[in-house]
Amino acid sequence: MTDKTELDIANQYFRLAIEYTKQTKLDQAIEAYHSAILIDSERASVYNNLGLLYAQKGNLFKAVQSYLKAIQIAPDSSIAHNNLGLVYLQQGQPSPAIKAFQKGIRTNPNDSSLHHNLGCAYQTHGSLEEAISEFERVIELDPKNANAYFNIGSILEQQGHLENALFMYQEAVNRAPNDKKPHYNLGNTLARLGKFTEAIFAFQKATQIDPNFVSAHYNLGFIYAKQKKRALAITAYQKAVKLNPNDASTYYNLGFLYAEQNEPSIAIEWYKQAIQIEPDFDDANFNLGNAYTKRENYEQAVAAYRREIQINPSHTAALTNLGLVYYKQGKINEAIETLLQTLEINVNHEKANKYLRYFKQRQSVEVRLN
Repeated sequence: MTDKTELDIANQYFRLAIEYTKQTKLDQAIEAYHSAILIDSERASVYNNLGLLYAQKGNLFKAVQSYLKAIQIAPDSSIAHNNLGLVYLQQGQPSPAIKAFQKGIRTNPNDSSLHHNLGCAYQTHGSLEEAISEFERVIELDPKNANAYFNIGSILEQQGHLENALFMYQEAVNRAPNDKKPHYNLGNTLARLGKFTEAIFAFQKATQIDPNFVSAHYNLGFIYAKQKKRALAITAYQKAVKLNPNDASTYYNLGFLYAEQNEPSIAIEWYKQAIQIEPDFDDANFNLGNAYTKRENYEQAVAAYRREIQINPSHTAALTNLGLVYYKQGKINEAIETLLQTLEINVNHEKANKYLRYFKQRQSVEVRLN
């Protein structure tokens, strides 16, 4: 039994811990809560708050232990069950998370956040129909909840029900017009449906909300490129690469666009940057070889094609193009040998067969002339 004086001291530690938490002095807050526990060890809220602090510090094991202690003291605490479930989700353990949220719902069946979190746990678990049911329950309890519509949309998109997903994402946008995520997913779904003009508008809206939204800029570039609007695609990709300078695919796409515009020198620089980030980037090495060939920089083209063949020995286009470059260098034997390697992989390779016949004819002429 704790007397009144001791309870007063415990309350002082409790209030001190709350004050430290407001000041983000987490270690001091934890210490104050433990001091309170030494005096009064049967206060569930102390253990719940300790769990929140440990979770914030990334110590998920101690967070779980704290929430379990809170539940031991107050089995009907929906807050503790909810927080425990959230930590299990952070740990990648959807099954115990589901049980925790279900226990919380039994105590508090009309708490939309518990149903939402249970839906997320089901979604992580792969129980998609159960997840949809929970998110639909959230909408019943809280019709303005944009996240519930968004999550249903993401499941429907995953299942390939794109038109239905589109409807859900639009509902999410209507409820949260300043949230970039629904606009972005709406854009992705529209793009998958081939509705590129509408997709562009959705991605543009996402970048207006967050000008640093890399994926939205990247996807704008992708759609503009499909529409052959190369200048707009280049602008979008350049924004993406500025925001994320470590993404090899963006550099590659810029190189490809400049190559399509018949600007191989600029394309080469972008391809080289892609390869610097990702040396085994299959298409970047191959297209670097193509760009060097266009520039008639044959030594560099040979090096690029050979790197590509090391990465992908069965890349018949790289072998064939390498053979053509060898021929342009006057190395007919190497050209023929390389084309024969192509035909070992694909005996019906049309381009390789065509060049091989021509090169052998040229070889015969040279032999006769000599």
